Amino acid sequence: MVPVSTSISIIGLAGATAIYVGDGPLVHLQRVVPEGTFGQVASVGQGSWIDADKMLVLYVGQPLQQNSDVEFSFEVMNPTAGQESARVSLQICLFFIGPQLMTQPSALLATVFSVDARQFVTAQISQTSCFPGATNTISAEFSINFDLTHRDIVLSKLVVSIVGLTSPSSTSTVQAASSASTIQVLTTWTGFEGVDLQFLPTGNWDEARGVMALHTGLGATGLLSGLMYRVSWNIPNPYHAQDPPEQEAVSITLAYQTDQVIQIQGALIMSNKPLSFMGSIVGDAFPLRVYGPCFVSLSVAQSSSWPSATNTLTITIVANIALHYPSFVTVSGLTGVAGPPTTGAVPVNPAAHASTFDSPFDTSAAWNRETGILVLALNQCYDAGRLRTCYSLPAGIPQVYILV
Repeated sequence: MVPVSTSISIIGLAGATAIYVGDGPLVHLQRVVPEGTFGQVASVGQGSWIDADKMLVLYVGQPLQQNSDVEFSFEVMNPTAGQESARVSLQICLFFIGPQLMTQPSALLATVFSVDARQFVTAQISQTSCFPGATNTISAEFSINFDLTHRDIVLSKLVVSIVGLTSPSSTSTVQAASSASTIQVLTTWTGFEGVDLQFLPTGNWDEARGVMALHTGLGATGLLSGLMYRVSWNIPNPYHAQDPPEQEAVSITLAYQTDQVIQIQGALIMSNKPLSFMGSIVGDAFPLRVYGPCFVSLSVAQSSSWPSATNTLTITIVANIALHYPSFVTVSGLTGVAGPPTTGAVPVNPAAHASTFDSPFDTSAAWNRETGILVLALNQCYDAGRLRTCYSLPAGIPQVYILV
């Protein structure tokens, strides 16, 4: 049996800061089983913290029988810097006739109180468009494993930098990411109501290094551990193809000031999710990836392979550039059509589910039966990847549905 007034000391909690009850030195014990095991009359459920030795001393408040299990927990603040596992040991001072000291080997508790270095937990970057000439929104998301508030740092000097936004296949990033020294910041989002990083409305762009620096304002609330923060800004894509930066070249840096300037750097993972347009593939969301003008989706299908049957041809076209007026869409290879030889202008009627106002093409098209070529003329401008309308041709010419 362990008698009353026996002390149990947990030693070696290097780097810990006690969370006191009042002004200290007592700390509160949580989930003590059996209840009332520790503490004297005025301090049941509490222990004494000796900060100089990073040690918690507990006094047994009621006798403990042999082979009885005792469980309890207590809270401390982790150190601000990372550290390896502390060599924590348990010492029991028994009072029978004279004090006897019994020490639990520290190796059994050697994995306690391991603390990670300050670092990014997650960090990802993506874009909304890989189309040439399009307005492209770059978004960076990140979270960290520590808090940064006004108690810790000068918040107006907290800077988040996105590094490595240069294309290896382009001699200049002017068109890729704007040559302006400042760029408007679109959003500062946490996904947690009432918490906002409050970046300044503009970021500093360093074209030569491909660095976007985001600064917090005087009213910023700081960064909280575990929250996901997102910032976005727009850039104009070039009209030519270019490759994204190498994954190893892209990183994120957090710089802040205490009594010195501290920088934390992490890898910035490029998103592997496809974009929202038809035909998008993994890698389209990599920042600065731009394709040259092309069809991102182009296919043709028919409704019947039976002889002499009416056959509906469905042609799907998605271009990655805006189709401006006047432009033409030429469908070739429509040979073998039965019916009267028709060459010249033929009417193009919107399909049943498409109104005349939705039509991007003129109401007539140039048809050449001998060559099997149909030429449709646009009568208005449509954004890249967004035309989705249907058309049918009159009897004697195959019905053609064009989804652009």
